[in-house]
Amino acid sequence: MIRSSIPVILLALTLGLLSIGVTMVYSSSANKAAVDRRTHLRRLDPEAYASDFDFHDPRYLWRQASYAGLGLALLLVMSIVDHQKLKTLAPAILGVTIVLLCLVYLPSPIGVASHGSRRWVNLGVFTLQPSEVAKLAMIVFGSWLLVKRDRHLDSFWKGVVPPLGFAGVCAGLIAFERDLGAAAVLGMVTLLLMFVAGVRLRHLAPLGLGAAALGVASICRNPYQWERVIKWIKFIIYGPQPGDQVSQSVIAAGVGGLWGSGIATSSQGSPLPEAHTDFIFAIVAEELGFVRCLIIICAFAALIGLGAYVAHHAADSFGGYLAAGITSLLALSVSLNLLVVLGWFPPKGLALPFISYGGTSMLVNCAAVGILINVAKYAAPEQPAAARAPRRARR
Repeated sequence: MIRSSIPVILLALTLGLLSIGVTMVYSSSANKAAVDRRTHLRRLDPEAYASDFDFHDPRYLWRQASYAGLGLALLLVMSIVDHQKLKTLAPAILGVTIVLLCLVYLPSPIGVASHGSRRWVNLGVFTLQPSEVAKLAMIVFGSWLLVKRDRHLDSFWKGVVPPLGFAGVCAGLIAFERDLGAAAVLGMVTLLLMFVAGVRLRHLAPLGLGAAALGVASICRNPYQWERVIKWIKFIIYGPQPGDQVSQSVIAAGVGGLWGSGIATSSQGSPLPEAHTDFIFAIVAEELGFVRCLIIICAFAALIGLGAYVAHHAADSFGGYLAAGITSLLALSVSLNLLVVLGWFPPKGLALPFISYGGTSMLVNCAAVGILINVAKYAAPEQPAAARAPRRARR
């Protein structure tokens, strides 16, 4: 009975998080959207727009609601389509994703630059962030490749190098976009997926340490990223610093108390950069309070826990790897975002799934949950994946 209700619970949890996300995106972005709009209009006619300032522009609300609607439609489609069909599409999915990752480097209007980074592709009606697509694409492709090379997972060159090679290409292209956080998440998800598949830990550990060393070297060579780390270290040692993003985030998260100050009453929403995207949970904590934040965290924990259960009881190895990869992606995205918002980790530019503003992230996460629901629908009631393939237990 419990197992048969997992798809419904997954859908209900996603709907709840999406509803909170749409509400909080409006609450954290209404003032910013109004300021941006008024600034633009004043450039056109300074006298006509010198007064009557509108402090609540619903621009981001309508966009996020549209993204949520499209995401739900994609979730339902992916929950209906048999996940086994992704096997034949896996190479094509990764190939298209690599092409998209390369397109961001083309000049405008195809490649779109913002805040000193080139992370977006202009598709006319929609601006796509390929690094978000790459995370799910690598999970699908990696799951297919690990199933295909199941007999070679003991071998470093035949079992370990191929999936890590493709992941390295994607992570490298993303890192060149100055999106080290997304590149790190993609690499960690790939390593976790290979660990679940049964790749020897003695093969994975050195590779993980090497990738971490490359990440540190990249931060040291990039003045912008190094400055963010230095600011975070100063925050840890000396406490909140004036004008610091992490300091403002921690202040916002701390002033909400048990029940919060109420929707659209944040005192930190305007001075806090990226309040509706990477740091939206700080506004959530301020306006909704500790108790409601705890409920949201429990919803994420339930989603991740059910994902792990689905991965363990999948009817086939491919479905189990898909569920394990998606669950790892959600767990890493949520935990890293919360660690940054609370000041326990340097800022990395990672969105909070289903809650942060962003179209590509929303569509990818909804598609991922749709795949997870589909895997859950075909769960094996008597023989879990771990019993059929006890490779992990033998290591």
